[in-house]
Amino acid sequence: MTKYHIPYVERVGSDVYHYRRDVPEDVQAILKRKRWSKSLKTTNMWEAAEPARRLKAQHDAQIEAARGVLNLSGPERERIDSAGGVDGFLRFLEDRSREADKLASRAQDVREWAAVDGPADEIPDSDWARTEVETMEARAESIRRHLSREAPLVEKVSRLNPIKAGSALAVAMENLPPVEETATVLAIAEKKAARLFNKSQYMEPAKVFVALHGDVVMSQITEAMVRKFRDHMAANVKNEQGEGRWEASTAKKHYGAFKTICKFAKSEGYSPRNPAIEIEWVAEKVKFRVARKKKRLTFSIDQVKSILAECDKLPLNNHKKLDLYWFTRLMLWTGARPEELAQLVPDNIVEIVGIPCVQINDALPHQKIKTANAERDVPIHRTLIEDGFLDFVKARKAQKLLFSTLKADKRGRFYPNMRKRLLHLLRVKVGLTDSRIVPYSCRHTFIDCLRTVRTPEPVEDRIVGHATKGRGVHDGYGTAQTVVMNEWLQQVDPLKEGRRVREFDDDGGDEA
Repeated sequence: MTKYHIPYVERVGSDVYHYRRDVPEDVQAILKRKRWSKSLKTTNMWEAAEPARRLKAQHDAQIEAARGVLNLSGPERERIDSAGGVDGFLRFLEDRSREADKLASRAQDVREWAAVDGPADEIPDSDWARTEVETMEARAESIRRHLSREAPLVEKVSRLNPIKAGSALAVAMENLPPVEETATVLAIAEKKAARLFNKSQYMEPAKVFVALHGDVVMSQITEAMVRKFRDHMAANVKNEQGEGRWEASTAKKHYGAFKTICKFAKSEGYSPRNPAIEIEWVAEKVKFRVARKKKRLTFSIDQVKSILAECDKLPLNNHKKLDLYWFTRLMLWTGARPEELAQLVPDNIVEIVGIPCVQINDALPHQKIKTANAERDVPIHRTLIEDGFLDFVKARKAQKLLFSTLKADKRGRFYPNMRKRLLHLLRVKVGLTDSRIVPYSCRHTFIDCLRTVRTPEPVEDRIVGHATKGRGVHDGYGTAQTVVMNEWLQQVDPLKEGRRVREFDDDGGDEA
């Protein structure tokens, strides 16, 4: 006899059939249960089939919706979690909807009461009544705007937990105010930053604006509010003594980002105008005018020897130490920017006309270069090859990054992770406590070495990724240029006597 099976239906204890189904682990936290179990109240398997089918369809839909909830943005997830899950979130909004209805009803009652003719001791003072009505209506309107901002999230989670027809929340969702009346500064900043890895680019200036004016609706922002924000940013630029909140470049960048938020709000219909369109950034006041430049130093020959000696002591069976070992040496013998090296992949080490080179470009999504001139192929110094650098590369072929222990920070940059290791090496191991000596000193030490051997300026610029006056971005590519670059680069020796320590400026660009 053929044995029939109905999904999730089983006989439990007595002859009665039950529907039993385990909730998938990935959505248990959302659905707040590990298993569905329900008696089908029949001893006949065929009678149990139809209610079981309905339950299966219902739970399939819940699982699908829950997985949709799992894909919510960070802020959306935070709002739901803080409310105690999807059920708690919807209950909270239901309560808010009822509160808005009560406030509107009470405001109408007070308005009608004040309009009634009667004895003075029975009718409220008109000024008091007007204040009460305006207060309650403002609170009700504030709730409506909040509900409008939450509408997209409500739509997502209501697929998981349907809103009861006729409920206060259901009615509120059907009578939302226009979006331009509810889109606040933080909401628009979040929308603008939604697809960015570094969301702080827009969220930080928005938070500063909100601290000054509150999370106002975009359509209510005035030119005076924007000017106050601009002046606040300029007034808090750090002075020469380091007093203040922002570097001048950061303050200007934040103001520019806020203007972009205003422009975005208008273009997307959240505001009828752009209040910041004609308000430009102002030059810093006299006390902020001097750029805060710190002098840095290149390495002396003895310091290079000490750095290499400490590298030789590193336990190379430790992957982090091995990365630090080769990263330091690569900086000293290529002059590349640290961020350029941190984002390398094994396939960036190539051979061009028999010359091993480091390809520096932005071919992959995680790779960024400072300027178009920074794209280049840098020949690998024979010292690195003799020390086994190509063997290190071969061992990392299966890794995503050449320096595989590096992790991206919130801005998607890999170098800050390595910078901490380099500073520990310089400050603690080597004992270079002078704050003017930094990891970026490697790059300028290398540039000095190029100049010591009288490398032609166009060749020097090509090796280190600088622009040369009169040279196009792609001039200098090709095998012939690689051969010329290699001839001069091989003469570089950071340990060669005769080179002097010099100062170079840190203007807040790519100091490392």
